[in-house]
Amino acid sequence: MALPPLKKKPSGIYYVDLRGRGLGRVSLETRDRNAAIAKRREVLAADPETLSQPEQSRKRVGKATMNELFERAQATVWRTAKSQGTIRSNIKILGGLIGDEDVTDMTYTRLEKLAQELKDMGYAPATVKRKLDAVSKVLTMAAKWTDDEGRPLLTAKPPMPSIRVDNQKDRVLSRVEEAALFNAVEARRQAEPNRQWRRYASLLRFLLDTGARLGEALETGPQSLSTVMGPDGEPVTLVTFARYRTKSDKPRSVPLTTAAQEALEALSEDLGFSRKTKEVTYFPLTSATAWYMFKNLREDLKEVGLNIDDVTLHTLRHTCLTRLAQGGMELLRLQKWAGHSDPKITAERYVHLRTDDLVGGLDILQRSNPISPTNVTFMEATAKGDTDGTVVLN
Repeated sequence: MALPPLKKKPSGIYYVDLRGRGLGRVSLETRDRNAAIAKRREVLAADPETLSQPEQSRKRVGKATMNELFERAQATVWRTAKSQGTIRSNIKILGGLIGDEDVTDMTYTRLEKLAQELKDMGYAPATVKRKLDAVSKVLTMAAKWTDDEGRPLLTAKPPMPSIRVDNQKDRVLSRVEEAALFNAVEARRQAEPNRQWRRYASLLRFLLDTGARLGEALETGPQSLSTVMGPDGEPVTLVTFARYRTKSDKPRSVPLTTAAQEALEALSEDLGFSRKTKEVTYFPLTSATAWYMFKNLREDLKEVGLNIDDVTLHTLRHTCLTRLAQGGMELLRLQKWAGHSDPKITAERYVHLRTDDLVGGLDILQRSNPISPTNVTFMEATAKGDTDGTVVLN
């Protein structure tokens, strides 16, 4: 009988497919071809009863695979995390690359290769970093977790490769682009009356005027609004993004512009329910629907000569915070508005000062320097240098 061919997983681990013999795929637990050939002989000579056992029972004592770590993390440290969908996606992708490998095989060199494999799959640097962060988390826990005999699964966590990510978001929406965007929404509303373009226009205005993240906006309902008295004695409407719905898990409130209030009031008789919280919301849309509609608008704007392919819904948040910064809002207040834990994040990511914003510094310096170059005389130094650096005002 011909030997089953050696096959490779995306991670480079060899395996043999024995499903034709009533068994499954059997990992050979090595990337070395010669070692895999020898291991194949051992596998084929093994008792079929052993091979047909669940993979869990065939694990080597005292060791754990990365898949086991992912499963354990999912049941413990990741159990209460917000983004369960993202966690499941990461486990599926990482499991396909390194899932069958022993945790002790996760060396710096192997992790570098993993990063390159993810890049080769088309993931952006920021996405690669997030997936490596997930690996880093389970490796940290592996150094704490033990096997059934009390031995640590990993004696020491390996250093993680550095992934350079450019987090600076310089793109903001111009006023011309903003006007064109709302014109495109209105054109869509008239052409497609059965789609939620009227609601979408309100969502865009809300994002632009509050600096909210999309997820925060989609959970906003009448229960999120409150009224306080402003410093001039006039009532001010606040929107509060509730605890555990913000990125920092801390509630924050921001005032609503007149335009944002009108946008919400236009939806007061057309509310829906959030699919996540089941609470009333102004925007009963999924994030996928919101992104799909925005892609429609990108194409519409190309027809009027505007390319906003580099604009995302998160750009509207950047735009709001940038306009506040350029309007003179102090950094600490801007930090509170944005909901950042550190003002450094606000300064580095959202305060995009343009060249013309710095020109105002010229007036400050000129006002602080009353001496004009036309009325200053520099006396030549004598041979002894006793008047060196003397300034005489005429």
